[in-house]
Amino acid sequence: SSGQPLIGADVGAISVFVFGEDEPSLLAKEVEKLIANSTVNWEDVFTRYKDELSLELLASIRARISNRESDPSDT
Repeated sequence: SSGQPLIGADVGAISVFVFGEDEPSLLAKEVEKLIANSTVNWEDVFTRYKDELSLELLASIRARISNRESDPSDT
């Protein structure tokens, strides 16, 4: 994958439209968990993955990191 949107829409948005998915896939949830739990801070995640992941997934990762920082036992 080139990391570029497909005709102005990201692949996740097209998948929702074509396949009727209304929530992230199990793979997306696992990616979110792995990245959030293995990364020290949000800035590193954004810098590394901003061109590879959807904004929705990035927002979920950011929320998970924020929750982890406020409650380290919640991983």
